Amino acid sequence: MTKRDSGLTAEEKAELDALEALPDDQIDTSDIPETLDWSGARRGVFYRGVKRQAPRRDGVKHPKPPTPDT
Repeated sequence: MTKRDSGLTAEEKAELDALEALPDDQIDTSDIPETLDWSGARRGVFYRGVKRQAPRRDGVKHPKPPTPDT
C-alpha cells in the first residue's frame, strides 16, 4: 500500500488503477485545457513550510528582575 492509497475505498482504488493504466492520449482532458506555455510559472508560491515550536531552554538561568527597595 502506498501513501496515495491511504484512506481510499476499494472502489476508489480500482478507479485510480484503471486511470493509471490508460495511455495519455485516451484520457479525456477536454474540460481542462492543457497548459503548453509554462514561461510565467512560479515555484513554491503556495508552499508555507512546516512550523516547528522553538525548543525550551529550561537549563538556562534567567536573572530575577530587580525589586524596588521600600
